[in-house]
Amino acid sequence: MSGPPATIYSAEQIVIPPELPEILKNYAKYIIKQQPKDIIIASSEYFGRLSTQTKQLQGGKLSKQQLLTFYKKFSISKPNVTKLDIQEGCEWADVPLHQVADTLTVGDWTGDSAPWINFWALLCASVAGNLLATLLLIIELVSEGGQVNLTLVRTAFEFLSSKDSEVSDEIISNIGISVSSTNGSVVSSDALIASITQSFTAKPVVTNEVVESEVTEDVEMTEEQPVVDGNEPPTE
Repeated sequence: MSGPPATIYSAEQIVIPPELPEILKNYAKYIIKQQPKDIIIASSEYFGRLSTQTKQLQGGKLSKQQLLTFYKKFSISKPNVTKLDIQEGCEWADVPLHQVADTLTVGDWTGDSAPWINFWALLCASVAGNLLATLLLIIELVSEGGQVNLTLVRTAFEFLSSKDSEVSDEIISNIGISVSSTNGSVVSSDALIASITQSFTAKPVVTNEVVESEVTEDVEMTEEQPVVDGNEPPTE
């Protein structure tokens, strides 16, 4: 157990933590900008969020509550918002600053604005890990009374699928049909989940045209078989 702090007799004994100036600068900018009525409460909330962000920076993932907080912040907003709005929304949801910067980079948003749904979809993807899990997580978070905003899910899917090179074109096409073939802007969450899940697990359809094409390719490869060691390829 450490003892009481040593008595300071001279300026040479004062050791300033290297991170302190940056912390105080950011804190001062926040207070000056927000102009809170109660600076003590505002300071407590600020450093509480800073503590949460620091812990996440050390390896934690965002929680569903954080994702939901960000979503509710923008759910009635126009599609494109300023980067400053996004940063403030992330601060409100305790999203670490480094993750905000990384997400903006991945989204390739170099201007002053960005589509908040796509930004949020990337945050969800950082938690879920793959396209299917991300779509299911998004549906879970935005579902209200067993219904889900299909336009939002479609927007998120189209953006995420353009960023995911590991998902086959066939699956992307199947999901695209799932989220586009339903009439109306609000649909059943359970029905949409079932449709999207089936798109990932469905086996490819093999038609007569596909079989004939594969047989033709095999025949052409056999006819073009090269001569080896001066011997002609064996014939049937």
